[in-house]
Amino acid sequence: MSNDTNKVIIRSDSFSNWFAKNEILPKGEIANEQDTGRIKIGNGVLSWQNLPYVDQAGAKGDRGPTGIRGDVYATQAISLETTIPFPGDSITIQVPSGLSYTVSQRIIVSHNALNYFIADIASVVHYSNIIHLNLHVHKRFVDNLENSPYISDSYSQWGVNLYSVNAIGITGVTGPAGPTGAIGPTGEVGIAGPTGVKGNPGVAGVQGVTGSVGPTGPTGITGAVGATGATGSTGATGADSTVAGPTGPTGATGDTGDDSTVAGPTGATGSTGPTGPTGATGADSTVAGPTGPTGSVGPTGPTGATGADSTVAGPTGPTGATGAQGTTGTQGTQGVTGPTGPNYGPTGATGPTGATGTSSGGGGVFSFKFDFDTSSSLPTSSFSGKIRKSQDYSYDEVMYTCEGAFSDLGTNGGENQYIYLSRYDKFGNDLQNVFQTSNAGAGTTGWMNAWLRIQRGDRMMIWDLSSNIVSTGVNAVNTITKIVDGNNNCMGYKFWVGQWDSSSYSFNSTVNVVMVRNSDFDTADTSCNSNSSQVSSGETLTVTYEFRESIGSWIPNVLPDTDSSQKYFLKYNEDGSGNSYGPSISWVEDQG
Repeated sequence: MSNDTNKVIIRSDSFSNWFAKNEILPKGEIANEQDTGRIKIGNGVLSWQNLPYVDQAGAKGDRGPTGIRGDVYATQAISLETTIPFPGDSITIQVPSGLSYTVSQRIIVSHNALNYFIADIASVVHYSNIIHLNLHVHKRFVDNLENSPYISDSYSQWGVNLYSVNAIGITGVTGPAGPTGAIGPTGEVGIAGPTGVKGNPGVAGVQGVTGSVGPTGPTGITGAVGATGATGSTGATGADSTVAGPTGPTGATGDTGDDSTVAGPTGATGSTGPTGPTGATGADSTVAGPTGPTGSVGPTGPTGATGADSTVAGPTGPTGATGAQGTTGTQGTQGVTGPTGPNYGPTGATGPTGATGTSSGGGGVFSFKFDFDTSSSLPTSSFSGKIRKSQDYSYDEVMYTCEGAFSDLGTNGGENQYIYLSRYDKFGNDLQNVFQTSNAGAGTTGWMNAWLRIQRGDRMMIWDLSSNIVSTGVNAVNTITKIVDGNNNCMGYKFWVGQWDSSSYSFNSTVNVVMVRNSDFDTADTSCNSNSSQVSSGETLTVTYEFRESIGSWIPNVLPDTDSSQKYFLKYNEDGSGNSYGPSISWVEDQG
């Protein structure tokens, strides 16, 4: 015979762990709160928080301390790991759906009875299974010190409830049951206590199977036909007719009377009799009558067959009008006037003709039209008639941040930002004629000032591409880069419109300054700006590029060291020496 004893082990955990897991216990399973001593028995339906405790036998222990009273809005914050925020801070928390929180309610968010904060609801956003509460902090308590200046520990367990004077958090944990006291003498029977709270209804039993339908009974015998009833009495005579009857036949004609002795009135004139027959035709006239009017022109007859080709050349037609004259090209900048020569000494022999000087670009304004391409990547294949930007339109509905609009480039986004233009605009105009004069790079040397404008209707964006000259001393063309394919063929150009400085975590305010920025040019989302919209795919934008240059920018940076007796003039050097950009010009001393 075995002496083994069967053991029953009850699942046990702390109050807070049971509350956080909130699981549904199988029917009949017993579970214990190890820090309160309380027990629940599962019914397979209710979750832990809704399952009632089992009244325990034995003498009642000492009553534990009363916890802070809860409220019907009591719940737990979801995935919230934070320290206790300070008054005036804004914070967003998540709670389960199905609760009735509204704007302007004051709530309490507590880790325990000593560490919590009180806040007002600024806005409520409902999702499918969670609610976002955006809060404005009113007070904070750290170790029960109101508005403590110290930073608290970071907690991950937070109770949420409506705030009132008598309700400042979740219900405290019931204290453990005290030891069973000695059984005292039986007292007198007291007055019957009130009826206890009605327990939760039990689970409905399974409905029984419906019985089968019984057989239909036989049809009864048809009864005999009843006897015919007596004939009813004759009805009363109807009222006189109100409609006249038909007219009777005409009577016989009476005898004719004697002739009248009085003449009757003259009768009316009879109608004209018919026209008599036409007389015979007279003899022909010997005098010509007047000519009658000309009859109308008859219809045009059908076109005859086409004749054979002529063998003789026809006369030459008149010369057409002369076409309009084309527009005159931009005039170059006037060259520098040389210094006046000395007025003494013999005239020297005529020297050889000097080389033709280079003509400066002067400047210009060029406008193109491109269709917007929603891709934000650097083009690597066919790319024609298009404009792109390096950021997609985006809106973060949790953090309420808006990025990627043209009106944000160079001001928001956290990375270098660019505008991409294809080499050809939508009408086939070649941008390489403007931005590139050789294979050395994108741009003509000497362009010291340049601006890029993008226009959408009456709204525009203008970037100063030359604003980095003061700090870097380089040409504006360094902000324009040629885009090439795998065979080094030009596909387009990249404009640098925002330089991100990762060390200061901001955009460099001295490079690519936005001169004009219509805040409603476009928007990342209507939640960011309801007065504007995103630029749609295929929408046509006008892009204008303007550049200027100055002869002053070509003068060598270092001036010669002179005294009152020395004279210098500027000389164009055919060998290309004398200056790092622009025409090769250097200072030369006048030797007389």
